[in-house]
Amino acid sequence: HTICRHGNPVGVVDMPEIACPPPLGVLQVRVKRATSLKAADFAVLSAATSDPYVTVQLGNTTWKSKVVHKNLNPVWSDEDATMLLVSEAGQLLAIKVMDEDKYSADDLLGVAKPWKISDLIEELSKTGASCKE
Repeated sequence: HTICRHGNPVGVVDMPEIACPPPLGVLQVRVKRATSLKAADFAVLSAATSDPYVTVQLGNTTWKSKVVHKNLNPVWSDEDATMLLVSEAGQLLAIKVMDEDKYSADDLLGVAKPWKISDLIEELSKTGASCKE
């Protein structure tokens, strides 16, 4: 498609690129650990515990980690990671820790303050780091 101004062509537009712009980059997220989580599952003959997992949301994409059963201080493996496409610097990265339940809705155990991607990039560039813990 050609863009015209006052009847004169001024440029060519790639319509698929307008509908689906290329990403700014790729963000790798790896879940490491959580400590002192609240117990959401109670049992008569054993200590209260939780079955935690983490959800990470960026734009319309949500990723879920593996569940660590019966643990209030879970540690996830290095393989528990995902890659998310960043489409704009203003996107928010939202992280929640949930308790998996089989017979009812999962319980919210905690929420991290959402990170704006541009703030995360700025912080990493100040420290010269390639990752944030």
